[in-house]
Amino acid sequence: MNVASFAGAVIALVASFRRDGDELRGRALENVLGVSLLRACSILGVPPLPLEEGAVSTLATNGRTIFYNPAFLRGAIAKVCKVPVCVEGLILAMVSHELAHAYCHPRAAPGHRIELEADFVAGYVLGRAGMAPRDFVTVLGTFRETMFHPSAQARGEQVRRGFARGTTEGKLKI
Repeated sequence: MNVASFAGAVIALVASFRRDGDELRGRALENVLGVSLLRACSILGVPPLPLEEGAVSTLATNGRTIFYNPAFLRGAIAKVCKVPVCVEGLILAMVSHELAHAYCHPRAAPGHRIELEADFVAGYVLGRAGMAPRDFVTVLGTFRETMFHPSAQARGEQVRRGFARGTTEGKLKI
C-alpha cells in the first residue's frame, strides 16, 4: 500500500468539503473508499470487492459488491471528524465492516450476531492499522437498535474487543 497516495486521498477529501462542486467531492470520496478497501483487504487477507454508488441509505453489501451512499458518508465524516486521521479510520472501519458481511456471511439473514461479528472485524482492522476505534463507535451510536442491529452499547463493546485483538497481533507494516 502506498502511504503517500492514501494521505493524498485523505487530504483531497478534507479539502473537498471546503469547496463547492459535487464532482470534486465525489471523486475524493471514491478515492478514500478505494484506498480504504485495499488497506482493509490487505489486513484481512481477502480480495477486494467492487465499490458502487447505490440506492442504499448507508453502506451495504450483497456479498459481491459494496454499495455506498455518498451523502451518508459525508454526513458521518462531517459529524465526527475534525482531522484527516479520523476520516481515514472511520472509512477504514466502515469498509471493513462490510467486508466482514461479504466474506463471513454472504447469504445469511441479517441479525444481531452477524452485525456484532462485523463490528468486531472493523475493530480488529483498526487495531492492526494502529488507529483508535472511538470515531467509528461514535457513528455506531447514532443508529438505533432494531431487529437487525443491536444496541449501540453492544456494538461499541464488540468494536473495542476487535480492536484489542488487532492491537495484540501488532500493527501491520504497510
